[in-house]
Amino acid sequence: MPIKDNIVDTMEAMGNIEDPTSLKNKSSKSKEEFWKEKALYDTLTNLPNRFASELILESLSENCKYLAIIDIDHFKNINDTYGHKAGDEVLKKLADFLDDKMIATRFGGEEFVCFLIGEEFNSEESTKEYLNNLINEVSKLT
Repeated sequence: MPIKDNIVDTMEAMGNIEDPTSLKNKSSKSKEEFWKEKALYDTLTNLPNRFASELILESLSENCKYLAIIDIDHFKNINDTYGHKAGDEVLKKLADFLDDKMIATRFGGEEFVCFLIGEEFNSEESTKEYLNNLINEVSKLT
């Protein structure tokens, strides 16, 4: 995905990131790739994180007419009633769903920022219709 490439390019411009620990479990990723990924992606949802969302916004400023900010109402009740593992599963499920539909990032906690790019977002009316349909689909995830 080109956006992820832009994020990595931006991270490369920041210079090398020193590894404060010794990575005993050597994988196919270099230490630099490992830390870039950690700096840009949320470990629970595997979506770009808040920092990455700012980079995405800068790189998409001319192509992105609309943003959607999604916040799960009463999310604390999910954690308190069913436990944090259940809350984590809700976040992962929503992240997977959003990632299939648009460029989604986890802004923090239960907040997601979605960048609405494409023909279905050419007008305010079509964007509203898309988001209303999205809300209906999300409500069926449980």
